[in-house]
Amino acid sequence: NPLINEVLAAARRGVKIRVLLNDESVFGKISVADKVFTSSKKTTNEKTVDYLNAAAHNEKLNIVAVIADISAMGVNYIHNKGALSDGYKVLISSINWNQNSVELNRETALLIASTDIFRHYEALFESDWENSIERR
Repeated sequence: NPLINEVLAAARRGVKIRVLLNDESVFGKISVADKVFTSSKKTTNEKTVDYLNAAAHNEKLNIVAVIADISAMGVNYIHNKGALSDGYKVLISSINWNQNSVELNRETALLIASTDIFRHYEALFESDWENSIERR
């Protein structure tokens, strides 16, 4: 995945990375019951979280990845795909962070340079992050 490769490259340059991924069970791809009865079944996002956290551990990188706790966040799912960077850059995107979306789909993204917009999305992210790591 080109985007995950860039996240890892940034971490290798010393950038602190926090990744919050959607709980795919909300889309019916895997049910909570399936996960209880078959522990080997993992969603794509769960595998990505495992991969990033393993890379962080193995390479001593400053990466933490978690699955969003949407019930604690008070939402049904996360639809926004984006990133926050440098205290003023906000990426808002329709691009799913997988190889297919990056290489084969016609997607769109907007990079906004604004400290005010950054602060708005940063506050949302921080709240979602805290709600998600509390139950980790």
